[in-house]
Amino acid sequence: MTVARNRRSELFKQREFRSTNDPPVRACPVMERSTEKKHILVLEDDSSISEILAWILTDAGYRVTSVTTVRDARRECEEALPDVVIADLLLPDGMGSELVEELGTRWGKSSPPTILMSAVPQVHRKAEASGASICLTKPFNLSELMDAVAHLNNSGSPELQPY
Repeated sequence: MTVARNRRSELFKQREFRSTNDPPVRACPVMERSTEKKHILVLEDDSSISEILAWILTDAGYRVTSVTTVRDARRECEEALPDVVIADLLLPDGMGSELVEELGTRWGKSSPPTILMSAVPQVHRKAEASGASICLTKPFNLSELMDAVAHLNNSGSPELQPY
């Protein structure tokens, strides 16, 4: 047990205090990095969730933009349409499903695939109606999210997939 604890401490020190010339330490060694730098827009008002998603997606090789409001997400999509949108359902200035509907209306088949997240299990109906590709119920396992992102990057925008 002491050996395991010491090993964990060593890994923590390596992660926190590595020099900028060292290769990055993998946070989740089981996840494979994407070969292209795909752009993912994360729309989440909870800063702790947003930071975790940005960190894990960046570590997996994606370029991530995080915003906290539907208004900011619209602006980001106007500037550069992302490859995938991950959005919380309930936000301070609206609903993530509104953004999903707007993307579908504005860009049609060119619209990026979307993942809607919510702590409300009944969200699947709302997500399906909005045109979301995948719906995740919080709390979810990060590997579920990474599988969903990989699936969307490989297959475009599939029919709604409940996770």
